Amino acid sequence: MKSTSQTSKHRRYASIGITVAIVMMLVLSGPVGAVTLSIDGLTGTHTQGDSVIFNVTATINNPDTYVPIENFSLDITGATSKEVIFSTDGTILSGDPNITVTELTDPSANEYGYGNGYGYDSNVGYGYSFGFGYGYGYGYGSGVGGAVEYTYEITLDTSTLNTGNHDATLALNTGDSAKPSFESSSASFTIQDASTGGGGGDGTGSATVTGGESYDNILFKDTNRQTVSAGDDVRYEFGGKENPIQLVGFTPLTNAGNVFMTVEVLKDTSEFVDTPPTGTVYKNLNIWLGNAVKTGDITDATISFGVSKSWLKDNGFDPASIGLMRYTTGWTELPTTITGEDDDMVYYTAETPGYSIFSIVASEIAEIQDGADEIGEENIPSETTIPETEEDEGGLSGLPGFEAIFAIAGLLAVAYFVRRREFE
Repeated sequence: MKSTSQTSKHRRYASIGITVAIVMMLVLSGPVGAVTLSIDGLTGTHTQGDSVIFNVTATINNPDTYVPIENFSLDITGATSKEVIFSTDGTILSGDPNITVTELTDPSANEYGYGNGYGYDSNVGYGYSFGFGYGYGYGYGSGVGGAVEYTYEITLDTSTLNTGNHDATLALNTGDSAKPSFESSSASFTIQDASTGGGGGDGTGSATVTGGESYDNILFKDTNRQTVSAGDDVRYEFGGKENPIQLVGFTPLTNAGNVFMTVEVLKDTSEFVDTPPTGTVYKNLNIWLGNAVKTGDITDATISFGVSKSWLKDNGFDPASIGLMRYTTGWTELPTTITGEDDDMVYYTAETPGYSIFSIVASEIAEIQDGADEIGEENIPSETTIPETEEDEGGLSGLPGFEAIFAIAGLLAVAYFVRRREFE
């Protein structure tokens, strides 16, 4: 029979063993819990050409809040490989132009500090020894201010992704060799062909081009999302210095949910076009509508845009010469109307059967005089002058045939006096 002291000793050893095991588990699991990275809303199946919106979050947990952040990166692997690198404020530093980042939650600057170096900096918790007081501290001091969270909205244009399976991973890059990066678990998703998904983002109802213009040919890109419900007046508003498109609108005949509209302002003619349009090009454009909406599902489709008055004047074009041309299997001129103007721009609206590749073109030249105050004035010289003619010695203008008229008048006078003398 064991004594009471032996039993107590065994219990004490068991308690120590359990405590050591728990500590070891915490140590081993520490790096995972210290920085938590997640991707939400990407998994599943998406139709090629659609824009997919999802969120990514990085949480630096208390007390290990002194983690240096150089940047974040989102890597896509599988049937297609892509990467985008962005800063803590959501600014894209490098990567694919078909991935955009919008900052949702970014701790303010007054939440950063050097403090006493607790957390990772001094190996408290599950530290990586980033250095005393180094990096993004939270709460100015011992890092007791709670978790630091960064959240971003990612928009992925799937038109440049191959069909098949993909994996996405978010990484927080520290820039420190002690622990170069923290990574999320993979988010798996599948891209299916547009013909399978019922697409037609080129506005023709067919599963053809829905984006993917070469990065080198894109001057500016803007994306807008709207809820598409049958009978509504759907309006995608754009604008800005580099984007001539002001508004894209239509009336849907069916419900399609949240649908993206993307405008690409190009440096040159779209790479999907065999020949450029006739006339002088003001801007080349791609306007892509999500695959969930086909041409047969919309009516009253329009595009409103602006043209710079200075460009019109510098190139000698009348505002009425501007038109919008659309490319499908060839170029077609769309009905275009002037809708207004301000000090800098002339505004137009064009009717279109769908959305695809466009070009704003001036089709004819008008001889605008330099003296005209406004682009839209009649082409009248600012000053009317009479050509100068030489004067004779008597001061009379050199009218055509003046000498012959004078001679005839003299002969008539002579004949008159001769006839009068004969009569007397």
